[in-house]
Amino acid sequence: MAEPLLLALDQGTSSSRAVIFDGSGQALASAQVPLPIEYPADGWVEQDPLAIWSSQLQAMQQLEDQLSPEQRAA
Repeated sequence: MAEPLLLALDQGTSSSRAVIFDGSGQALASAQVPLPIEYPADGWVEQDPLAIWSSQLQAMQQLEDQLSPEQRAA
């Protein structure tokens, strides 16, 4: 049986990050995807929730590319 893996997602203001850890807490892979920030008016800041979701999906896809087939099966 494959060792279980833990996926950690982090959402920051400027990027989305994803990290895969093994059962002992060792990071196996990580990815970071930049996130656009919009300034529609003076003093305003906006972020598109769909862009946040998309950047998290991209980060997870980048993680998958870094894992071996055995690790992906976990």
